[in-house]
Amino acid sequence: MTINLLSAQAPFTTKDGSTIRSILDRSNVPVQNQSLAEAVVPAASATQRHYHKLS
Repeated sequence: MTINLLSAQAPFTTKDGSTIRSILDRSNVPVQNQSLAEAVVPAASATQRHYHKLS
Protein backbone atom coordinates (compact mmCIF):
# COMPACT_ATOMS: atom_id res chain seq x y z
CA MET A 1 0.00 0.00 0.00
CA THR A 2 1.19 3.49 -0.83
CA ILE A 3 0.16 6.47 1.28
CA ASN A 4 0.93 9.96 -0.02
CA LEU A 5 -0.01 13.00 2.02
CA LEU A 6 -1.88 15.63 0.05
CA SER A 7 0.03 18.36 1.88
CA ALA A 8 3.33 16.87 0.62
CA GLN A 9 2.33 17.13 -3.06
CA ALA A 10 3.44 20.25 -4.93
CA PRO A 11 0.50 22.05 -6.57
CA PHE A 12 0.54 23.48 -10.08
CA THR A 13 -1.81 25.90 -11.81
CA THR A 14 -3.38 25.02 -15.15
CA LYS A 15 -4.10 27.36 -18.08
CA ASP A 16 -7.70 27.83 -16.89
CA GLY A 17 -6.63 28.85 -13.37
CA SER A 18 -7.38 25.56 -11.60
CA THR A 19 -4.91 24.33 -9.01
CA ILE A 20 -4.01 20.64 -9.21
CA ARG A 21 -2.25 18.42 -6.66
CA SER A 22 -1.36 14.99 -7.96
CA ILE A 23 -1.91 12.45 -5.20
CA LEU A 24 -1.09 9.22 -7.04
CA ASP A 25 0.38 8.94 -10.55
CA ARG A 26 3.35 7.47 -12.41
CA SER A 27 5.68 10.06 -10.87
CA ASN A 28 5.19 8.86 -7.30
CA VAL A 29 3.78 5.28 -7.32
CA PRO A 30 4.14 2.26 -9.61
CA VAL A 31 0.87 2.66 -11.57
CA GLN A 32 0.07 2.89 -15.26
CA ASN A 33 -2.83 4.59 -17.05
CA GLN A 34 -4.39 6.00 -13.91
CA SER A 35 -4.07 8.90 -11.53
CA LEU A 36 -5.74 10.52 -8.56
CA ALA A 37 -5.60 14.26 -8.06
CA GLU A 38 -7.26 17.10 -6.20
CA ALA A 39 -8.49 19.95 -8.38
CA VAL A 40 -9.43 23.34 -6.92
CA VAL A 41 -11.45 25.61 -9.19
CA PRO A 42 -11.85 29.31 -8.34
CA ALA A 43 -15.38 30.41 -7.41
CA ALA A 44 -17.62 31.38 -10.34
CA SER A 45 -15.29 29.75 -12.89
CA ALA A 46 -15.05 26.44 -14.74
CA THR A 47 -12.38 24.12 -16.04
CA GLN A 48 -11.72 23.53 -19.72
CA ARG A 49 -12.63 20.18 -21.23
CA HIS A 50 -9.61 17.96 -21.82
CA TYR A 51 -8.65 14.34 -22.28
CA HIS A 52 -5.58 12.17 -21.85
CA LYS A 53 -4.41 10.64 -25.12
CA LEU A 54 -2.56 7.71 -23.57
CA SER A 55 -4.92 6.58 -20.82
